[in-house]
Amino acid sequence: MKNNNFSVLINESIENVISKILMNSNKTVFVLKNKKILGTISEGDILRCLLTKKNLKSPASKIMNKSFKYIFLKKNLKQAKIIFKKFNISILPVVKKNFELIDVITVKDILD
Repeated sequence: MKNNNFSVLINESIENVISKILMNSNKTVFVLKNKKILGTISEGDILRCLLTKKNLKSPASKIMNKSFKYIFLKKNLKQAKIIFKKFNISILPVVKKNFELIDVITVKDILD
């Protein structure tokens, strides 16, 4: 599983989230609690946070998007490609039924 580069814990500071996003070429991270994905934070969410002058020491949960796209259980690249195109995203979590993050699909994965 390659979720380590794409995930932050729910109580991590927004400041830490910014650092993680800067290291991540997909410009989005998944917010986790007990290995379960609760939301996402994108570069756009960070920009909105900065524009509204939120405290960067606040937890990631304050700015995460709870409505996100995902696929269940297996790495279905055909389904991922459809979702990438339809919603103009570049990263997609693969989750179990309980939303435990098990893998990540990026646009690069479907191009290889």
